[in-house]
Amino acid sequence: MSEQEQAQQPMETEPATAAPDSPMVAEPTPSPSGEGEVAKEGEQAPAQEEPKQEVLVLGLDYGTQKCVLAVTRSAEMFPAIVQNNLANQVTPNVVSFRERRRLIGEEAAGAMARAPNAALHSVKRFLGQSLEEAQKELNMLPFEVEEKDGKVFFKVPFQDEEATFSPEEVASMMIKTFRSYIESNFAANATEITKGCVVAVPSSFNAQQRRAIADAATIAGLPVLQVIDEATAVALCYGLKRRDARREAILKARRATGAKDNTAAAAAEEEKTQEDAGDTVLFVDMGHSYLNVLVASYGRSKLTVLASLCDASAGAREFDYSLARHFAEEIQKKLDVDVLKNKRLVTRLVRSCEKTKQVLSTIDETFCEVENLADVDFRSKISRAKFEEISKEVTDKIGRAIGAVLEKAGKKATDLSAVEIVGGGSRIPLVQTVISNALEGRQLNRTLDSAGSVAIGSTLMAAILSPEIELEYTVENASSAPTAEEGGLAAEEVAKAQERQRQMEETEQRIVATENKRNEIEQFIYHMRDKTDDNSLASCFNGNEKQALLDHFASTHSWVDDNSGEVTNGNLELFEKKFEELKESVKTLAPGLHARLEQLREEQEQANKKAAEEAANYVPEKREKVPRTKKQKIQEAGKKRNQGNIVFKEFDYENAAKLYVEALGYLADLYDLSPEEQEEVNALKVPCLLNTALCYTKINRYPQAVENCNKALEIEKSNVKALFRRAQCHVQLSKLEDAKKDLDAALQIEPNNAAVKKELALVEKKIAAQKEKEKKMYSKMFS
Repeated sequence: MSEQEQAQQPMETEPATAAPDSPMVAEPTPSPSGEGEVAKEGEQAPAQEEPKQEVLVLGLDYGTQKCVLAVTRSAEMFPAIVQNNLANQVTPNVVSFRERRRLIGEEAAGAMARAPNAALHSVKRFLGQSLEEAQKELNMLPFEVEEKDGKVFFKVPFQDEEATFSPEEVASMMIKTFRSYIESNFAANATEITKGCVVAVPSSFNAQQRRAIADAATIAGLPVLQVIDEATAVALCYGLKRRDARREAILKARRATGAKDNTAAAAAEEEKTQEDAGDTVLFVDMGHSYLNVLVASYGRSKLTVLASLCDASAGAREFDYSLARHFAEEIQKKLDVDVLKNKRLVTRLVRSCEKTKQVLSTIDETFCEVENLADVDFRSKISRAKFEEISKEVTDKIGRAIGAVLEKAGKKATDLSAVEIVGGGSRIPLVQTVISNALEGRQLNRTLDSAGSVAIGSTLMAAILSPEIELEYTVENASSAPTAEEGGLAAEEVAKAQERQRQMEETEQRIVATENKRNEIEQFIYHMRDKTDDNSLASCFNGNEKQALLDHFASTHSWVDDNSGEVTNGNLELFEKKFEELKESVKTLAPGLHARLEQLREEQEQANKKAAEEAANYVPEKREKVPRTKKQKIQEAGKKRNQGNIVFKEFDYENAAKLYVEALGYLADLYDLSPEEQEEVNALKVPCLLNTALCYTKINRYPQAVENCNKALEIEKSNVKALFRRAQCHVQLSKLEDAKKDLDAALQIEPNNAAVKKELALVEKKIAAQKEKEKKMYSKMFS
C-alpha cells in the first residue's frame, strides 16, 4: 500500500454538493402533442409550465459545542450538509470578541485559549435561563455574566468597553454566519429563496428556551418553521433512510425481473402499496451536554414518537467534569491549589481532561497533563478502569434514562427491532457497554452519521412542512413550534439587536478590508523584491536604481509595522493611499523595470483571454453518467481515488485533495450497507481520508488535515498512520502535548515503529525546550 493510501480520512456526513446532473430549476413540461410541436395557424400554442424557482429549506442542529446546518433543495430532494468556510461540515459554536471585531466559528475556536474570558461558548445552556438557573454552568466556564430583567447577559471586553450581550444575540451571530455559508455553497440569492428553517433542541427545553432559540434565528433573519426535539430529528432521518432503502430494494427487484417500468418513481409508487410490518427502534443520542433517548415506531411513510427523555446532566462533557474533579482533588493535595475556584485554571484542566478521555477510548492507560499550573507542571497517570470508576454517576444516569423511556413507551428490550446510537459521546467504549447492558446485550447500530443526523432530520421536517416541496411523510407526537403567546423578544427588541449587529458588521468589514490592504502592501513588497533578484530582469536597472528601490521597500515595510494600530481602527484610506504611493514609486525609481513588468502583464492577459475563449467554445462529446446505485457510487469513488493518486504524484496537492473529497462524497451518501459492503466502503474511506490529510499537510492546511485524521480514527481506532500524521500536524500547530499523546498511542499499537520513535524523540525535545523557555519567562515575571 502506498503512503498516499495510508494517509487519508472521509467526511462523515451527507455530501454538501448537489448531484451533478440535477437541474437548478424544474424543466418546462413538454407539449402533450409531442416535443417541438408547432401550433397551426389560428390555433393557440400549446401551454407550457413556467420554470419553478428553486427553494431551500434548512435544518439547524444548534449544539452546545458545535453546530451543523443541512439544506433540502426543491430541485433535488436530497438533503445535504452545508460546508463552512474551511469546507468542514461541523462548525465550533464559539463567538470570540477581540478589540474591535468578532471571530465566529472556526476562527473563534482558535482564539479560546488566548482569551478565554472573551470567547463565548456553551451559549445553548443559557438560552431562556435566569441567572439562578444558569449558575451551575458558570462553575466550569471562564467568562462573566450578569442579570438584567431576570435574564442572563454575557460580559466581554469589546470596543474599548465592557459590552453585554444576551444569549439570543450571541446565538444569532452564529446562525447568521451560516447564511454566508449557504450563499457560498449554493447561490448568491440563497437567503432570498430560503423558505424557512427547523431548529432542533433537546426535549427538555421548555417553551421559554424554545422561544429563545427561535428569537435568535429571527434576529439572524432566518424564519423558523418549527422547533423540534433533537431525538425526533434523528428518528426522522432514520425513517426516511428506512423508506428509501425499501424503495431501493423494490427497484432492484423490478430490474431483476425485467419489469417494463423500472424507474425510481415506479418503485416509490409500488412501495406505497406494499405491506409494512413496522419497526420499533430505540435511539440514544449522547451529545456534548445532553443525553436524548427516544423510542419510535415506523410504518409506511410514518413515524410515531412513543416516548422520549432528555437528561441535561448526562452529556459527554460530564465525563470531562468527573475527571476534572478527580484531578482537582489530587492537585489540592499535592500543590495546595484549589483549581475549581480559578476559572482560567479549571478551563485548562477540563480541556486536558477531554483529551485524556479521548485517548482512553483508544488505549488502557494515559496521563493527564497541565503545563504551568500554579508555576509547576502537573502530570498524573490514569487507567481506563479508574476512569470508569469515577464516571459511575454519569453511566448510572444513562442506564436509568433508557429504562425510564422504555417503561414510558410500554416496551421491553426484546420488543425493539433495532437500537441506534448517535452523538459524539456514543463513541466512548464505556458508554456503548452501558447502553448494551441496559438493553440485555442488544447489538448497537450506527446506521446514521453521528455529526449530521440531527441537522438532516431537521431539514427533512422543514421539507415536510414546506408547501413548495413535496415530501410525503407523517410524523406523530413531534414537538410543536413556539407561539407568540409563549413570550420572547418584542419586535422593537429584535430590530435593536439587528441594528447593533449591522453596526458591528460594518466596523468589521472596514477592519478586514484594512487588513487585506495591509497584506496587499506586504505581498507587493515581497513580490517586487523577488523581481529585483530575477537575473532575467537585471538589464532593466540603471545605476543605483535597484538599491534605491530596495531601500524604499524597507522604509515602507517599517511604516506598515509602525501603523499596525491603524489596522484595528479600520483606517482603510490610510493604507489605500500608501499602496498607491508604493506602486507609483516603482515607476519613478525604476522606470525600466516598470515598463518591462507591464509588458509581461499584458502578454499574460492575452494568453489568459485566449485560454478562456477556448474553454468557452469547448463542447463535451458525452455527458458523464451520474452514479446512482450503491455499486456505482463505490466504483466512482474508487475512480476518483485513483485519479487523486495520479494528480498527487504530479505534486498538485490542491487538486488531489479535491478528487479525494469527491470520492468521499460518493461514499458518504451510502447507508443500509451489508457487513461486506461496509467493509468495502471503509477500505476506500480510510485511504481517501488519510490521503486528503496528507495533501492538506503538504499545503499547510493543518486543521483540515487533523479533521481528516480524526475521521479515519473513528473508523479504525488503531490506525498508526492516522495517529502519526495527526501528531505531525499537531507539531505544526504548536500543540506538542497533543502530538505526544498521539505518538504514545501509536507506540502502544506498534512498539517497534522506528518512524514513530524518531518523531516522539523530536517532540519530547521540543516540549523540554518549551518548558525551559517558559520557566525562564515566568522567573523574570515574578522576580
